[in-house]
Amino acid sequence: MAVEWIQRQRQKSPSYAINVDSKTAVLAIANKRKTHPLAVAIRKKIIELRTSTSLTFHWVKAHAGLRGNERADYLARTAVSYNTTIAYNAIPLNRGKQLLEEHYIEIWNATYIDCTNASHTKQFIPTIPRRLSLSLWPNFTLTHFLTNHGKFRSYLHKMKKTSSPTCNCPERAVQTSSHLMTVQPIPKQSSRSTAQPYPASDPKASHTHRQRLKLPQQHPPLASRITGRNASSTATPLQRHDNNVPQHLSN
Repeated sequence: MAVEWIQRQRQKSPSYAINVDSKTAVLAIANKRKTHPLAVAIRKKIIELRTSTSLTFHWVKAHAGLRGNERADYLARTAVSYNTTIAYNAIPLNRGKQLLEEHYIEIWNATYIDCTNASHTKQFIPTIPRRLSLSLWPNFTLTHFLTNHGKFRSYLHKMKKTSSPTCNCPERAVQTSSHLMTVQPIPKQSSRSTAQPYPASDPKASHTHRQRLKLPQQHPPLASRITGRNASSTATPLQRHDNNVPQHLSN
């Protein structure tokens, strides 16, 4: 690095200006809270040279045709082609956390795939990276469908809560959450047909049944509600008007 080259000079200049095309590197050197090994090593060498030499760092734009910057890029590429070993034995803390996370996700995924359990869940989430890529927040209903641990006949039969695990659909297949979502069609509900468990001739039973189903009560026709009389025994407006007409005019 440039600071080490300055230290090796026998006849040092009173001041040096180091141009860097990485703004992130300049900010890391200037910020004492940054713990990157290279930034810490540069700050230590700057302190050693402070008594005899003044160092200043300047940011320059990369790939802008600056002669010194282009020469530095060429030398860096040449050095990398000859030496492929890592030049430092420490990494930033964030990079270490990232590597550990990737490592344990691989272990988690291998355990999940090789495990004989969760066969129903694997139909929807085959791998752990697939689960991590989904923005799902588990809730009561979603957990039931993903695990098949809900009010499904296959699970209720396993728990000895029902006599058969088969579905009532024409296929007579085992009723699981995936079967309900992908195979069994949703029956169409008719708005006209309403169950009538009581005879229509029994008004008391019909009234009780409507209260249980929270259906609207039967009301008399609109004409009788307006006039307050029975519509069947009430004359039409034209007939009432004709009754007020004198006999000789009505003929």
